[in-house]
Amino acid sequence: MFKTFLLFFLLTFQIIVHAASYSDLFKEQKYEKIIEESLVVGEILPLQAEQKRFIGIYTEANQAKPDGAIILLHGMGAHPNWNDIILPIRTYFPDHGWSTLSIQLPVKNNRANKTDYLPLFDLADKRIQSAVSFLQKKDIKYIAIIGHSLGAIMGMYYLAQVDSTLPKEEERPIFSMMAIGLNVISKEKKYNTLQFIKEISIPVYDIYGDADLAGVLRSAKSRHNKARQAGNRNYKQIKINGANHFFYGKEKNLIKRVFGWNRNQFLAKKAANKIKEQREHHIKKAQEAERLNLK
Repeated sequence: MFKTFLLFFLLTFQIIVHAASYSDLFKEQKYEKIIEESLVVGEILPLQAEQKRFIGIYTEANQAKPDGAIILLHGMGAHPNWNDIILPIRTYFPDHGWSTLSIQLPVKNNRANKTDYLPLFDLADKRIQSAVSFLQKKDIKYIAIIGHSLGAIMGMYYLAQVDSTLPKEEERPIFSMMAIGLNVISKEKKYNTLQFIKEISIPVYDIYGDADLAGVLRSAKSRHNKARQAGNRNYKQIKINGANHFFYGKEKNLIKRVFGWNRNQFLAKKAANKIKEQREHHIKKAQEAERLNLK
């Protein structure tokens, strides 16, 4: 009798844990319908992660040769065309040389809190990678991420996973990260934002408002200090006066800052790549000359 009860308990526990790692697909479908009915700029793009469909909104840059592309990550329980922060940014960048891909991150029901989303981080990681792969197949060389709130944490999680698996000398798929309203929602190492900051080597722009969420304000100094300790000289933190978590009334200021910072990082990365290519070219020429002399 006890063995039967124990088996039942273990199976039930496994089912609950398994279910916790899945997105609310019904809610995602509802969001997709809302987006279909209201979308003006961009097109709905079907993507796939873990053999399950999810959507993104892809908007081509309004120029023949785009500078690059931005992956946009919305906040908790939202969608890729969310009016606050996401929509203004995803429609601004294409008019200034950058394509955008705003993706649907995993969501929970409306009663869920931040910690309920922790089991979804691995799925979010795979969805972000799916977006990266789509852009790479379009031969887009320069890809950046802009994340808001929980989307910023999930984006940092993805980047930390990348940095933990790739050798230091290997090129990263993302050249810069812009985290808007970045918070620390877990002390557990796997989900700890401070741990992500420690592991990430690419430039990070940590931007928040002086009237932001309590957790964002409380962890600001710790985020800054962790980046300094990790030696990331390209980490920059800035506080916007008069801005809350959604930057109401400060949207133009926010867009101006993230666009300007991203452009500066792009130009720096492009210049560094040119120097690297020239160096590799000279090395190759020298090796060819050496082979000819040996003959």
